[in-house]
Amino acid sequence: MRRPILAITLVAALLVIAGIGYAIYHFANEQSEPIPELITRQIETLENEVNADPDNPTNHVELAAKYAEAGAYDSKYYDMAFEECDAALELEENMQSALLLTGRIHIMIEEYQKALDPLLLVIDLNQNEPELSRAFNEILKEAYYYSGLCYVELGQGEQAIAQLEERLDLSSGAPASDIITTLGSAYYLIGDYDQAIELYNDAVRFDLIHIEAYEGLVEAYEAKGESNKALYAQGMVSYCLEDYEDAVDKLKQAVSVDQTLAWAYQCLGMAHEELFQINEAIEAYQQAVQLNPELCWFSQGRLTQLGASSS
Repeated sequence: MRRPILAITLVAALLVIAGIGYAIYHFANEQSEPIPELITRQIETLENEVNADPDNPTNHVELAAKYAEAGAYDSKYYDMAFEECDAALELEENMQSALLLTGRIHIMIEEYQKALDPLLLVIDLNQNEPELSRAFNEILKEAYYYSGLCYVELGQGEQAIAQLEERLDLSSGAPASDIITTLGSAYYLIGDYDQAIELYNDAVRFDLIHIEAYEGLVEAYEAKGESNKALYAQGMVSYCLEDYEDAVDKLKQAVSVDQTLAWAYQCLGMAHEELFQINEAIEAYQQAVQLNPELCWFSQGRLTQLGASSS
């Protein structure tokens, strides 16, 4: 399937634990795809390393991470991942990478309450760490984020906000759109729809096709009774799902009611461009730039690429 023209691709987030990266997949009750051969070979290699040096806890964590990746294809590997994390913790009590991974695996299988114990333990173990060291502690950052995510999934907005704000305090530079989106969901839970909308909008400015942020915008705008803005967000959900014709339809409806929606015009241009409707895309981009050139920098870039002026 052809990907959107945008250079931003929806990919699974990567977490580095014990020196390796592994893809994060959402748990499904039925996995029908076979495990990729590359993952199978990597598992065999890591199993050999564990057998050769069973007293090395890092080996167990690395194998657990790869088992967790395989769990997206065959759920039995999640149990095997838990066993390897337990083995690492038996060898090194309170090994933080093993605790974090244990929490992550519980999240993968949607066991959010169980995920909290190891994640909160990681945070507790770092309470007395100097502030400068905390800012560079990636495991601690992940523990704050994923504990916040768990609280969101459990419907505990205040606790989620506390954890996610702590995560943001440890950041330097622009925060990741996933963090902002999850924080938006936390504010939505406590009924602060304005703050939720602000955060969701910040997220899509970092990632123009962040579907979870647009889904959050739909709910928050509808909760406020702003149906037209909700329609724009629904259009972008369709765009993210590559249903570009539906996206054009909804975005056209949104801007026909409110001609001041600069971001909606930009999104309309993106959808037209995916349908190779270049003249219509140019018109939409030009409208976006005229309404808000600072916000719609992407539109200006696309107009340049298409050889069109901004007016």
